[in-house]
Amino acid sequence: MPALPPTVIQLCRLIAAGVATLVIAWYLFADTLRHYAVLRAHSTTNCVLRFRHFGGYEDYVLWREVIDDFQRVHPDVLVRQEYSTATQSLYHAKLRQEMLVGAAPEVALVQWGPFAELASHFEIIARSLGDSTAALKGPVLISPLSQSLIDDLDPQALRAFQTNGIQRGLPVSGGPLMIYCNLDCFDRASRVHHRSVDLPSDRWDMDAFRSLAEDLTLDADGDGKIEQFGLFPPRWVYALPFVWSFGADIVDPHNGQWMFFGEPAEAAVSFYKGLITSRRVCPREEELPLLAQDVAFLTGRTAMCINGPWFEQFLDRTRLADRYRVLPVPRGPGGRWTRMTWDGVVLAPGLGHSRRAAVDAFVGFLISATVQDRIAAAGRAIPARRASLKAYLEGPRPKCRSPFVDSLAYARLESVAPAYIQLDVIVTREMQRFLDPHDGRTARQFLEELRRDSFIVEHLGEGLPP
Repeated sequence: MPALPPTVIQLCRLIAAGVATLVIAWYLFADTLRHYAVLRAHSTTNCVLRFRHFGGYEDYVLWREVIDDFQRVHPDVLVRQEYSTATQSLYHAKLRQEMLVGAAPEVALVQWGPFAELASHFEIIARSLGDSTAALKGPVLISPLSQSLIDDLDPQALRAFQTNGIQRGLPVSGGPLMIYCNLDCFDRASRVHHRSVDLPSDRWDMDAFRSLAEDLTLDADGDGKIEQFGLFPPRWVYALPFVWSFGADIVDPHNGQWMFFGEPAEAAVSFYKGLITSRRVCPREEELPLLAQDVAFLTGRTAMCINGPWFEQFLDRTRLADRYRVLPVPRGPGGRWTRMTWDGVVLAPGLGHSRRAAVDAFVGFLISATVQDRIAAAGRAIPARRASLKAYLEGPRPKCRSPFVDSLAYARLESVAPAYIQLDVIVTREMQRFLDPHDGRTARQFLEELRRDSFIVEHLGEGLPP
């Protein structure tokens, strides 16, 4: 075969280099090209909005579908989805920075806890709120916020996004903490004990809870190593239902002072430590190293765990899809309580008239019956609209969902503490030290040392003497 002329070879090399350059350029800049292509296609629209949210992949899909439905109804508004996988602390810190420099998205999803520290940066939605029924008694600054809609929103959720009587956010969804039970672990315990280990009644108390956790903790082969623990130890905010049910609290809701001391607090932390040390129903750090709560529950290493409604979608994709149940938090000396959290939408300040009209329409759509029913049916959260609770209960597992709805009668928000993230680090660190079996401090000694921590004293005070 005759050799190709040098000019042909050079031409082939140039073509190959050109193709390679185009492929690399497409790989690097395709997303940018698609971004501006969409903007150009919508160049005749009245407005382009940015909507920022957090969550898992399921949340991304949910909000993508909601945005698509909105744009079918409002073709003159383009909503750009900004999905963040950052931690909650980083997500809200970035949002605060963007608010300060005027570069924030027009609409953003925020959690109730960080909202309190960021509220002053958000646009006012309504200037005043009425009584405990949450009826508005003042000028409404967002057009979709009708009186009938306000009456249908959960009152606690609505109050969660108020500061000094001013509404700076609207609730979208939330979730209380409940106790999940792995039924395979119950069956395993029944075989080991040669008797039935059953789910308790909804009216159970702390003694019944501890007794059940002991029954579910198994060393089947007697080698001294526990194969199945009764409960995965809840951390910090997930442990608040137990703290409250013993009659204790972390921060005084009236004056913001530290109040995690006294007999109820001592009883709560003593009970908690006993589950890990003397009762041995919770694993120590070295017994399940680097094993997350969800995985420990799924694999049967722990029979119970504390979690919210968002855990349902994870379990429904596993072998436990029909093998779990949900129980309320047991009643304690201080009654029955559980922790509630809410996610809400907030607006960037300084929106112009035309953009504000588009934002109003989008926010109104997020809290419309259509979207609230969709959130409810997905099962990842409790809808903010009470009328949509029916759609939540009509999901695939009403027996597992009904305890979450029932808990709205006794669920509460934690008291907002300044510098929440730093406080979380301190309490978690000190609690881990106290839970160590080799830590010889009494509950009173631990709580006294904790409330005299320099950071807590500076930001929350020491409270009144016990």
